[in-house]
Amino acid sequence: MAKPQYGAAHRRRRAEWKLELTRTGGRRCACRGQCGRHRGRCREWITAGSDWDLGHGLAHSQGGNGEDSEPMCRGCNRAEGRRLSDRLAVASEDWW
Repeated sequence: MAKPQYGAAHRRRRAEWKLELTRTGGRRCACRGQCGRHRGRCREWITAGSDWDLGHGLAHSQGGNGEDSEPMCRGCNRAEGRRLSDRLAVASEDWW
């Protein structure tokens, strides 16, 4: 079963970003080093056709609602997710 945070609003934001990436030709990953994989802004270039995730300034587990989402390369987004889950030590997936 899909997690609720990836529902209609998430799909809408992702579709909007995909249109923006198509219109502009792409942009750099939104990660500014918080993932722990690199220092400073990530150099990965994201296009509408590349593999990318929506990264969030404030994670859902910390009360974020995804409205601050921006395209992030999968490596950064998933590394940040692992880092947050390790730090928060969420006991259950039912936090949403």
